[in-house]
Amino acid sequence: MGTSDENYDAALCRLPDVYARALRYIDAGLPADEICAHLRIEAEALEPLLDLARRKLRTELSRT
Repeated sequence: MGTSDENYDAALCRLPDVYARALRYIDAGLPADEICAHLRIEAEALEPLLDLARRKLRTELSRT
């Protein structure tokens, strides 16, 4: 059985790219303005995007 880090990484890989990238940037400690610049989104869109990304990640993790 894989480690939780392996499960997390595998779940991230199954997400659509924008969600996976957003979560990886958060995990890396990037500030919100840099994440928005990398993703080319408005600041107001970041929290809703992260909320959706986290929900999708939880769904993927529950499948492992």
